[in-house]
Amino acid sequence: SYLYATVKTHKEVYGWRFIAGGCDISVGVVSDWIHRACRGLVPTIDELMREAVADLPGGHRCQGSWILRDGRGVVQRIRDLESSLRAERHGADGATPAAGYAAWRLVEFGVHDFTTMYNTLPHNEIRRSMRGVVQEVFARQGGKVLRVTRTGAEWTARTATGAAPDDLSSCKFYTAEQLMADIDFVLDNIFVTLGDDIYRQTLGVPMGFSCSPMLAVIMLSFFELAFVRRLVASTECAIGSAVDSPGGTVPLTQELRAELRTLAVRTACSCRAIDDVLLINISATDRRWVLASMYPATLELKEEHSSPGPILYLNMEIKHDRGGFYTDLYDKRDVLAAQGKMSSVLKFPHIASKLSIACKYGCMTSFLHRIHRGVMRVSRFVCRAAERISFM
Repeated sequence: SYLYATVKTHKEVYGWRFIAGGCDISVGVVSDWIHRACRGLVPTIDELMREAVADLPGGHRCQGSWILRDGRGVVQRIRDLESSLRAERHGADGATPAAGYAAWRLVEFGVHDFTTMYNTLPHNEIRRSMRGVVQEVFARQGGKVLRVTRTGAEWTARTATGAAPDDLSSCKFYTAEQLMADIDFVLDNIFVTLGDDIYRQTLGVPMGFSCSPMLAVIMLSFFELAFVRRLVASTECAIGSAVDSPGGTVPLTQELRAELRTLAVRTACSCRAIDDVLLINISATDRRWVLASMYPATLELKEEHSSPGPILYLNMEIKHDRGGFYTDLYDKRDVLAAQGKMSSVLKFPHIASKLSIACKYGCMTSFLHRIHRGVMRVSRFVCRAAERISFM
């Protein structure tokens, strides 16, 4: 790979994002297959998080792990939050019915970003967390192997002799051991070219490898699931036992047990897009404790946004009014242009640009699909569509 860098112009203090990339690199093919295989693990990881809180009051609200596929996952979580608040107002799950319609005032959000995730994680930490997830996911499949193709993955039976089927040019069959062997191969063979020298990366995984995002996604899910399980287990201790809590190590009481169980469910209902974390309906004190207890010290987290300020996450903003919580579009480039950090943003291709006719003609339709996925209010959808048509 070649080692190159881009400038993080959206940061208050400009920084570097180092990327390793190139064509026909030695581990490229293996990296591609790992990426596809890891995507096939996600549905089972979702099941594991649901099961972790299934027996708690309100645990049915957890729809899966923190892993987001796209912005629609954020919209669904905001819908679930609104639904749970309405249920609490009516005394669902044993709660005292809330008075009035001001529950949104008590809801806090926090957006956190891993500042140095890709280049600070020790390889033994990556191997340990990946092995923990891979082994548990495969153990739930009753001896099946993961059949991975270029379009997806599915679980399939072994051969009559108990072995994995032979790989083909169009698909691979993974056991837990084979998947970990490929992951180890990539971690052991990260070489980059810089000038006339060749370096081996011994810390972290390189941005630019196709498998790097999924390795980060699966690795972080290991810590998230383990934390939720520990938190739930602490609430099952005998009254008077010393347990960890946002207030320190204290004796367990009935009141604290109820609070920790509620926190476990709220934590399980939060989400993450690779390295961007959104904590939903969790106070600032609880957020700090959750993140410090959840992730290893080698991962540095920075708070980007928090209540009561604007909550900007991915390409949307989370808002509220008397009708409840909703999402709206947010474009970081517009803010940077207004601050003079970049030129005006061209939101559609010029007719003379060197793009396909289908791309030029499809830009309005694709934008409508985008706001349909990310904007929850019909009125805001209409405004956003009208703004774009007027701009064009």
